[in-house]
Amino acid sequence: HARQLSTAAAGDGSGFLIAGGVGVAAIACMAPRADEGHAAAPSIQADEASKKLLSVLAHGEELAKIAKVKATMPDNIAIQKFDFEYFATLDPAQQTRLLKCLKTGWENPDSGLGCYAMAPSDYDEFAPFFDAVCQEYHKASADATHVTDWDASAVGDKGVLDVTKLGLSELSMRVRVGRNLTQ
Repeated sequence: HARQLSTAAAGDGSGFLIAGGVGVAAIACMAPRADEGHAAAPSIQADEASKKLLSVLAHGEELAKIAKVKATMPDNIAIQKFDFEYFATLDPAQQTRLLKCLKTGWENPDSGLGCYAMAPSDYDEFAPFFDAVCQEYHKASADATHVTDWDASAVGDKGVLDVTKLGLSELSMRVRVGRNLTQ
């Protein structure tokens, strides 16, 4: 008989997987119940697989939200690129940090992108996730490179754009940066 827990975990080949539904996820544990005439299930050893499962279980509520958005919002790139099996390979601290990057994706399910790196190192540390997101967002292949010479001399008057010549007074400008630029 299957016993259900009120949390969610990722399918990682260990017999545990997200059971979809209307925002509800559960894990089926295939161990028989002792009160049903079966011998008690053997105790779980604190091996690596168990530790990994327990760390995933700690994030059950968030994973259930991700599963729901994944099933209902196909244009949310970050949620669609979230891989439950990859998540299960991360240590607990990394899992928490990756979920922080994704929080906006399940809180704002109609978002086109649905994630933000919390630190520049997130792009490297969570490269399997962020590379997939960036490739989808920019419609680029994994080996694509961005090339620019940062030459602004063709803009305005030798690189200086004087908005008063356009009949405008002082103006406010918002600059949006998608990645840190490092040497």
